[in-house]
Amino acid sequence: MSLQIEHISYRINGCLILDNVTATADVGEIVGLIGPNGAGKSTLANVLTGFLAPTSGEIHLDGRRITGLTAQQVAGRGVARTFQDPHLPWNLTVLETVLAVLSSNPLSPEEHGPSSWTRSDTSTEAHSRCSAILERLGLAEPAHAPVRDLSFGQQRLVALAMAIARPSHLLVLDEPFVGLKSSALQRVLACLREEARTKTIIMIDHTLSALRAVASRLWFMHRGRLKNFGDYSAMATSPLFEHGYLGLGQPERRSDREGQTQRAPETTRIPSAAEPSVDPRLEPILSLRGMSAGYGNKLILSEVDLRAFAGEALCIVGLNGSGKSTLLRSIVGLANVFSGEILLKGNNIVGLLCDEVVQRGVRLFVQDHRLFRTLTLRDNLILMAAGLCRCGATLFRFPMIGRSKLSVVIDDVQQKLAESGLVFSNRPAATYSGGEQAKVAMAQLNLGSPDILLLDEPTSGVDAVSRSSLLTFVRQAQGMGRCLLIVEHDLDFVASVASRVVIIRSGVLIPLEWRPGQPAGEILSAFYGVLEVPEGKESK
Repeated sequence: MSLQIEHISYRINGCLILDNVTATADVGEIVGLIGPNGAGKSTLANVLTGFLAPTSGEIHLDGRRITGLTAQQVAGRGVARTFQDPHLPWNLTVLETVLAVLSSNPLSPEEHGPSSWTRSDTSTEAHSRCSAILERLGLAEPAHAPVRDLSFGQQRLVALAMAIARPSHLLVLDEPFVGLKSSALQRVLACLREEARTKTIIMIDHTLSALRAVASRLWFMHRGRLKNFGDYSAMATSPLFEHGYLGLGQPERRSDREGQTQRAPETTRIPSAAEPSVDPRLEPILSLRGMSAGYGNKLILSEVDLRAFAGEALCIVGLNGSGKSTLLRSIVGLANVFSGEILLKGNNIVGLLCDEVVQRGVRLFVQDHRLFRTLTLRDNLILMAAGLCRCGATLFRFPMIGRSKLSVVIDDVQQKLAESGLVFSNRPAATYSGGEQAKVAMAQLNLGSPDILLLDEPTSGVDAVSRSSLLTFVRQAQGMGRCLLIVEHDLDFVASVASRVVIIRSGVLIPLEWRPGQPAGEILSAFYGVLEVPEGKESK
C-alpha cells in the first residue's frame, strides 16, 4: 500500500478542520479529492506534505511513518506537491525555475533508489529532462522567457512542471486545472496519466469534467470528514454530493465546526441573461480610447478601444497570455499605459495611483484574492473599508476613519458572509480555504458603493454553491446599475451572465457576434473562428 492515512484529525483555535480522516491509495491511482469550499481539502494536503502537523493520527508512505516530519523531510521521502498560489521566482526563466527543483533535490539514492535524479546529474541531462517536461505541458516556446511575463495559466503549468520534475512516490496537486484552457487541460490530463504509472496522485480540483476523465476514484470531503467513492458515478448520485456540493434539495439544519447552528445555504434560481438595455444615446461609464499598455517596456495591449455602460456585464475571453488580466490591471493603474486614454465618467484616469482609482469607484477582484494571510478575515475587511469610510479629517496626512461608521459597514458584510456559511473566527486568513478567501475578496468589492467591478476569473476554485452565489452577485450588481468587466475562461458561466462578449487576441480586442440567451457553444465556435490558431499553438 503506497499511502495510508489513519484517523487524522486537525484543530486550530478550537475549530475542527479534519475529523478522523482514514483512507488509502496505491501506486498507479489518481484520486480526485473534491468537496465544498472550506471542507478541509487543502488542509489535508498540507498535513500529507508536512506543512501542518495533525492533532492526532498517523500517515505512512510505503510503510514508513511520515507524521511529524518537516515539509523538507517529507519531500525527502518522495512527496511532491503544487499549491493554490504557486509564488514562483519571477526573475528566473521558465527553464531555470524547473532546473532549480533538481539542483535543490533533497533525495538520496538510498531514499529513492539507484535510478533517482540526484545532484550528481550533469547539466546536460538536467536540461534534457526539464525540457522534455516543458514540452509535455506546452511550455517549450516560453522556456527561456521570465516567469513574470507568463500568463496566469502558464504560471500554473510551470508550478506543475516543478512538481513533476522532482522524483516522487506521491504527487499532491492543489487545483492544478485553474486558469487552463481546453487544449492545455488535455495536455495536463495526458501528462498526469503518464505520471500515475509510477506514483500515487492525489488531486484537488473543482473541474468535475476533468476529474471524471482522469480520476480512478474519488474522495469526497464535507465538514472535515472523508468518504471514499469507487467511481465518479457513485459520487455524483450520492445525497452527500447533491446536498453538500451542488446545494440541491431542501436546506438542512446543521451544527458547524465551531458549535454554532446555522442553515445550509439555499440555492438561488438564476434567471436567464436578459437582453442588455443600453441606450446608445447614453454616455459610457468607462471608455478606453487607443490604449496601449504593458509592463516595463514590454507591450501587451495595442490600441484598445472599448466602451462599457452602467448595468451591463461585459465578458472578455481569450487564450492564456493574450492580455486579459493586463486589460483589467491597466484600468486600475497596475500596468503601464504607454498611450491612449482611460475615461471614467468622462475623466481621464491614466496616471492615477491605485488608491485614487479605487476612491473614484473602481474595484478589482484578482485571481489569487490577495488577502493579508496573517490577519483574520475581519481584519482584512477592516483594512479595505478603512480607506472608504473617511470622516474628512487627517492625521499626519493619513485619513481619519469614522469608527462607528466603519463598524456598521463591517458588521453588515460579516453578517452576509455568515449567511453564506462562512463563520468568522480569530484564525489567520491563510488557514481558510481558497474558496472561503474568495468569498471575502468578493465581499470587499461592495464596500464603498463602487460604479465599476473588474472580475478576473471569478469562478476559479469555487464550488457549485459558491458559483450560484456568484451568478446572483452579478445579477444584483447589474440591477444596481454597476458596470462589470469579467475576464473568464468558463464559457458556460460567460453565457449565463454576459450582456456582451469580446475576444482578446494578442492584445487586440475583437467584438463577438453573440447575443444573450445563445448557448455557450456559440461562443466557443465564434471564439475559435476568430482566433484561427495554428495547430499546436492554442495552449499558450
